[in-house]
Amino acid sequence: MSRSFTDHVYKFALHKGRSFQKLQTGHPTVHILGPQSDYLAILTLPTNLRKVVHPFLVKPPSIIKKMASYDDDSQPPRHTRKLVTVRRVTGIKKDKKRRHEFVCLDGWTVDVAPKRYHEGDFVVFFEIDSFLPKSDGRYWELVAHEKSVLDGKEGYRVKSRRVSNRICQGLVFPLNDFDEISEVWDKSIEALGEEEGRKAVMAMSFEEMLGVKKYVVEMDYDPHASLGPPPGFILQPAWERAQNIGDLFRTRGDTTYQITEKLDGWKCKDAMEKTDGRVGVCSRTQDWLENGENLFWKVALELRLPEKIQKVGGDIAIQGEIVGSTIMGNSMGFAEGEHTFLVFAIWDIAQQRYMSARQTWDICEKLEIPHTPVIGYRKLNQFASDLQDLVDKAEGKGMKGQLREGLVFKTMDGQRQFKVISNSWLVQRGE
Repeated sequence: MSRSFTDHVYKFALHKGRSFQKLQTGHPTVHILGPQSDYLAILTLPTNLRKVVHPFLVKPPSIIKKMASYDDDSQPPRHTRKLVTVRRVTGIKKDKKRRHEFVCLDGWTVDVAPKRYHEGDFVVFFEIDSFLPKSDGRYWELVAHEKSVLDGKEGYRVKSRRVSNRICQGLVFPLNDFDEISEVWDKSIEALGEEEGRKAVMAMSFEEMLGVKKYVVEMDYDPHASLGPPPGFILQPAWERAQNIGDLFRTRGDTTYQITEKLDGWKCKDAMEKTDGRVGVCSRTQDWLENGENLFWKVALELRLPEKIQKVGGDIAIQGEIVGSTIMGNSMGFAEGEHTFLVFAIWDIAQQRYMSARQTWDICEKLEIPHTPVIGYRKLNQFASDLQDLVDKAEGKGMKGQLREGLVFKTMDGQRQFKVISNSWLVQRGE
């Protein structure tokens, strides 16, 4: 598998917050073993490039694993959702009466064909919201059974399902069904040894390699009403699911969190930018023009957000959800024509970090900007006893009396968050 050397290295440098001048190699002949969202993994560099590559890229394999675990607690983690990963089967559950079998992968349960997998097997796991392209023949049976469309292309969307009174989330394939991932697996073990090689591959994400995308509800918009993508100096909100955080209760059990309701809406940002004092309104993918028609701007103006944001001082981005009767099928139960915006975070552009939970709440209260409903402030191990208990407590009624989407947990300094989605909500919504 040959990929662009400069693109992958540059992405890695940006992700880790290191300064790095983009290389001009002239020809992308360097083989990168696996998508580089979090880990440098293993690089195989031609001799003629070793003199021009930044030193941290040509360390021997024994050092690579240390660079891969580089972390800076003073800055919020740049989370990128990993849709396709290699996992170890941690348990097998059976429903003999209905002849169903389920594999346990960390915090996930997936229904599988009987007697196909065993505890300890390494498998390829596709998380819910993965969109598998029809063009890849390995998924033809799935597409034939239930076809979805994303960006005008046909494929299969991985959803939550209820099977034998169990909530099943995700899709599993044997590792050897994917030669490209098996190659990364073998070469990683060869370079790092069996234990460290496995760890390195299990930390990678393979959706780019397989052409898998995240399924999102497409939003119709006039391209002439957009200035383009949102500014790059504002961190895109993306919270990890609790099931994907290893040893969650062991490592974070004594951490105090602000616990809020997870809202089913559109992500929105009001930002006063650094360059010219402009106040902009952005969704996850677009920086919108104020044209009198755009719903994002309409809600922002009704709440006087452009006026209020300038009272805060400094360059900030107020991040939250736009919810209402015409959004996401009105799963929250708003009255016809009712829309609003609720804040879940404030990004300090100058400091490149989130404001604390208390700062965010105080600013919203002072300026009368709606905040997402706060459930409470608790240590994780006081709120729930384990992962299953945490998932169970995500169930409940939301701010409008409807089944809520789930809960969001944010550390008091505002820098780390994770979410727990209600299984009942997932099944009801067909997610």
